[in-house]
Amino acid sequence: MKHLLILAITAIGLSACSSTWHGVKEDTANNIDHTREAVRKGSNAVGCGISNVGEKIENATE
Repeated sequence: MKHLLILAITAIGLSACSSTWHGVKEDTANNIDHTREAVRKGSNAVGCGISNVGEKIENATE
């Protein structure tokens, strides 16, 4: 009887760990996508800023 109880508790524990692991993988994938998008937006903003500065320098030296 003791062995059956230990086996049942172990099975429940492993099942919970499996669900947690799948959740962690899903959250990580979502975070990677959001980070990639934020880096893309930041890179575009920096590129636009550099272009604007370049235009202002060009206009000032004419």
